[in-house]
Amino acid sequence: MYQQSQRGQSYTFSTQEEWRASLDAQSSSPTIPSSDTAFSFATDADIMSKLDIAQLDVVDFAGCICNILTLSAKYRGDLHTFIKLVESLARDQAIPMIYGMATNYYTQQLILDPRTDYATITEILNEVKTALAQNLNLTKEQKEEVTSACKLKVWDPKRTDYDNDAIRVDVLAHLKKHALQNGFKAFFDARSQARSRALNHFIGLQVLYAKSIYRSHICFLIIKDTIKQCLTTVTTTGMRKLVGTTDNISPLDALRMAIVRKDSDTWWPAVTKFLDNKNKEYGSTDLKSPGWANHISEIIAHKRRSFPNDLIPSAGPSGAKFTFPANGTVAGHQSGGFQLPPLQIPASSSAPNGFTLPSLAAAADRQAGPLLGSSGANKQNQSYEPSYGCAPFSGYQG
Repeated sequence: MYQQSQRGQSYTFSTQEEWRASLDAQSSSPTIPSSDTAFSFATDADIMSKLDIAQLDVVDFAGCICNILTLSAKYRGDLHTFIKLVESLARDQAIPMIYGMATNYYTQQLILDPRTDYATITEILNEVKTALAQNLNLTKEQKEEVTSACKLKVWDPKRTDYDNDAIRVDVLAHLKKHALQNGFKAFFDARSQARSRALNHFIGLQVLYAKSIYRSHICFLIIKDTIKQCLTTVTTTGMRKLVGTTDNISPLDALRMAIVRKDSDTWWPAVTKFLDNKNKEYGSTDLKSPGWANHISEIIAHKRRSFPNDLIPSAGPSGAKFTFPANGTVAGHQSGGFQLPPLQIPASSSAPNGFTLPSLAAAADRQAGPLLGSSGANKQNQSYEPSYGCAPFSGYQG
């Protein structure tokens, strides 16, 4: 097929490649400006104003507009096909149609070309995700998060099962619940068995570590069956070691310390067995039940005799005052409730760091109000001298 131009030039378009080559050749003509940069409306308007369109035939015009719009080879070929459709029309009709189609191709090119870059970025991100999923190593931050979760679950005053697997399951549930905040979302989303095994293995190690801290904290304070620190000090220091803060300390934490503070060669099995046996004996795991209330009353009675300056309980939930005879019996205890008598101590006395435990009646549900004696006013001009050398509670069987 031959197309004759107004200047007598003859073009042969036997293939699309030859068409593209002919258009590229037009760009070297001094009468046809070309652009090697991205399309700019201001630039194109300036170039078009300098063109003598009346001197260009449809083919020359097509080559010029392709260069101005920097159309890709694909769209240059598509424009060539369009020229074939309008070649039978008058020139003054074909030129505007070719220009309109060229700008349409340019717009389409602008829209579709970035998709290639997006596809490349998506592919790279998928490769990165795959590589991360195959990485079995935990980051420093993830290891610290696991360790903190293990300590938190070991310290939990409501825990009755200290088996490693039981704690590990609770730690996993905790990490999964807070996966969006602690950086473990990828671990649970990957569903990789190898990665799960790596996480479980590290949790198992940290459970042993947390239990060791917990046991050492309690047993270190017992030398030759003599408890060396009061319950308040043991509770606050223990919570600081395992939880990292004493902001949310509660009477229930102190009760657990009072119950388990006993040395043994088989300490963890003994603790688990003891709690299980007591739950069966009292028919309940609720510390407000009569059996547990009496048991705790006996422990608190002993603690008061050993450390009279330790403000363990204050007033009952109803504000009623109780007395505590020297023989250790509980006055005012109500069957089925959890009302332990307060220790009657002059207002000048205070526990270390201004920490005193509020009503133990609210401890079982962790619904006690702000801790008494925690304000700055209560800390002023107060001193605390713990007692030492007290005998251990004989009624506790570890």
